[in-house]
Amino acid sequence: MLQDQEAGKKCLHVYHKYIMMQKNGILSGFAKLELFPIWNLEKNSFVNLAYEAATVNIDDKVLEDTFYFEKNMVKKATSYNRDMQLFPILKKIYLIRYIM
Repeated sequence: MLQDQEAGKKCLHVYHKYIMMQKNGILSGFAKLELFPIWNLEKNSFVNLAYEAATVNIDDKVLEDTFYFEKNMVKKATSYNRDMQLFPILKKIYLIRYIM
């Protein structure tokens, strides 16, 4: 499995190959598989556990999304640790850029 910084480069390479084949009249296609936690499933659902297993090399963890719960107060949601770590930073950028 490719780490995040490598996945985009690989996808770009495959897409370029696809375009070149199309230009040469070769019918082809490609698909990129994205793995991510499903936000409206429980943290311990088999899908989210499979996500953690598939991303063990980059130490991704599925967490309860406390930011979503604070806003909604009814439903629980899940996200992965990198989103949870970046949300406060993105929120601060948003507030500085659009509110202040």
